[in-house]
Amino acid sequence: MFLAKSATASEWKAVSSAIKTLVEEATFDATNEGLTFRAMDPSHVALVDLLWPSVAFESYQCEKPFKFS
Repeated sequence: MFLAKSATASEWKAVSSAIKTLVEEATFDATNEGLTFRAMDPSHVALVDLLWPSVAFESYQCEKPFKFS
């Protein structure tokens, strides 16, 4: 089971908006420590490296690691 609840939807919107500016596809890794994402833009100029720790969420549960897009 995976659950991540932020205080406001604007946090998730800001993160996803920043990522979609540079990367066409995004796959997140969820673990009990938080969400991570790493990808390069198509021209290999910019690297997006995101670590969103579980403590930054209002509530967070991740029973086992998994990936989602």
